[in-house]
Amino acid sequence: MSEASTPFGSLFSTQRRLVDSTIETQRNLHRQGLDLTRRSTKALAGVVPDDEAPGRVDDLFDDIESTQDDLFDGIQDALGSGIDRTEETAEDLEEDLETAAEEVGDAAEDVAETTEEATEDVTDTTEEAAEDVQETLETAAEDVGDALEASVDAIDGIGPTYAERLADAGIETVGDLADASADAVAEAAEISEERASELVERAQEQA
Repeated sequence: MSEASTPFGSLFSTQRRLVDSTIETQRNLHRQGLDLTRRSTKALAGVVPDDEAPGRVDDLFDDIESTQDDLFDGIQDALGSGIDRTEETAEDLEEDLETAAEEVGDAAEDVAETTEEATEDVTDTTEEAAEDVQETLETAAEDVGDALEASVDAIDGIGPTYAERLADAGIETVGDLADASADAVAEAAEISEERASELVERAQEQA
């Protein structure tokens, strides 16, 4: 359909540009907000001794960004289709210019209302996702803390006798064992340095 096929061609063209501009502005604003949330969440993930945490954060925010793009694309397509239908109606009602102008005004109001509703939905989705990520990281940090505070006898190969010897040397938890040197463990538990090195490695893997 030619933009000049009706007296309203330039008006509908302006309306389409307004829709495209509004959607793009909102898309960019939400991308910026999402990027800020991503960076702050990754900073929080950096304190958790889990090498995969930043990757999981990126994957989650990539999914959110993709969902946002799909949502804005859908809104843009729906509004464009609405404007096309309105233009077709205007062709049939060329003689009634006042009525057609009112319909265009109504379409503009619908664009503003739909964009505002979509913005609120995307904002809510982003906030909920960020809260879920934060809760997951806090749970992971608690799990790591619990593992480090566990008694050394939680390590395979350490029974009550070794645990008591290590405790006498100040090595009471998995975290203590993970930080200890093999020679210190060997001396405290009265075992070979090779065996001590294996126990330290197991503690580090569990930590």
